[in-house]
Amino acid sequence: MPLEAFLATARRHLENGARVAILAGIPRNAVAQVVLALTPPGPGRPLLLTTTLEPGRSFPALSPTHPVLWPWEASLRGTCGVTLEGEVPGPWRLPSGWPEGGFAFPRGRLLSDLPRPPELESPLPLELVEGPGAFRIPLGPISSWVGESRFFLFEVTGEDIHHLGLQANMKMRGVEKRFENLPLKKALPLAELVSGTSSVAHSLAFVQAAEAVWGLEPPGGALAARVCLLELERIIVHLSDLGRACQATGLAVAEAAFRLLEEKGRRTAQSLTAHRFLRGAVSLGGIAGELPAAGLTALTQFLGEVDREVPRLSQLALSTYSHRDRLETAGRLTPLWAKALGARGPVARASDQDTDTRRDQPFALYGELPFSPALREEGDALARWRVRVSEIATASKLIAAAADHLQAPWSDPRPLADPLLPLGLGLVEGARGQVAWLVTPDETPGSLGHVRIASPSVPNLLAVSRATPGNILTDFPIIESSFGLAYAGISL
Repeated sequence: MPLEAFLATARRHLENGARVAILAGIPRNAVAQVVLALTPPGPGRPLLLTTTLEPGRSFPALSPTHPVLWPWEASLRGTCGVTLEGEVPGPWRLPSGWPEGGFAFPRGRLLSDLPRPPELESPLPLELVEGPGAFRIPLGPISSWVGESRFFLFEVTGEDIHHLGLQANMKMRGVEKRFENLPLKKALPLAELVSGTSSVAHSLAFVQAAEAVWGLEPPGGALAARVCLLELERIIVHLSDLGRACQATGLAVAEAAFRLLEEKGRRTAQSLTAHRFLRGAVSLGGIAGELPAAGLTALTQFLGEVDREVPRLSQLALSTYSHRDRLETAGRLTPLWAKALGARGPVARASDQDTDTRRDQPFALYGELPFSPALREEGDALARWRVRVSEIATASKLIAAAADHLQAPWSDPRPLADPLLPLGLGLVEGARGQVAWLVTPDETPGSLGHVRIASPSVPNLLAVSRATPGNILTDFPIIESSFGLAYAGISL
């Protein structure tokens, strides 16, 4: 559609509460195609808006009035050279005038620089802290943990944090570029590696987008198996995040108990798919093969232990005053800010955002497995803990319900014909929130043209910078762990 109609339609839907799944640019010879995928505020089909920018034409930024679009607009420049008109500087850009090759975040453009919807008011000052007793404390990018680099810049007086600058895309891996002209069979293993602990979520979003392009319909047994694999991954990730929260508060025994359950989940995954991270199970048109009987038995035993132990461990942890006291009120993300920044997954639902792709845009077999997402309104680390505990119980029930539908055949063996659609969208509710993939076909049969990925950790990272001010430095490890970010999903 024409650019003016594209912008007007986007603004109308955003003002009516639509949520952004992904905004991406795709090069098409000498022009750039801009694609915006929106989902309605409740259940309903996603809306795909597309427009074409001729060479030299800029894209009028929507983020000055809709901050949720800011990180996705910033990606347009890097993926297809789109110039943004009226752009607001954000926390991942170097300040103007900073020397080439200089330190990436000397002072930072903080999220407070972004436009604020008029209903959002904050008692926190919007100016950077200056004067005697004010300090800037850098954290990162090198750290002792195994993971992608990230950098934080704290503006503090004493222990009180007034501002947080951040940068997390310091190791851009060129993942999306790697998919170009890649045969589909070689693309799937790469999709599983986009974010290692969310292998099923990303591979499932990828194959759903590809299946839409090539017109493949997985059989019912494969859809049920996909639910089982995705929910098992959700349980394992949530157990890991609960363990990290215990580590942040110094609750070593509880951390060990959650880590033990996480390890048992990994072993269950190994028995189901021959891989601890559930890789190689999802395939185009279904799943790679029948889930073995021994693996299903191990899954049943694991779920029984999870149903018994997680509520008990959670109650014991929350009855420990030093643990609960540090979670309560830490890193509070208000519902208004959660909505403005497009927070996803448990982070959003802990801030009273009633959104879940499994219910609102059902995929796999979720349309036949009704459930209610866990919601809290406090928006703090304790609320995020409770949402994860509830989601573990829900995931266990969904696996049990889906297991009743496991039956052959497991895949659609039809050969790939000419693509039916020029663009496919895959939406999956992963453990950390909605994962979105856009896929276009290549001129070579059975190959990809371009791929664009939206990780839930991108908006959730921006939410961290809003939830941190007003807390103290020693609470930051608790805040960061409670958001459960996957930095690999940001450094694409």
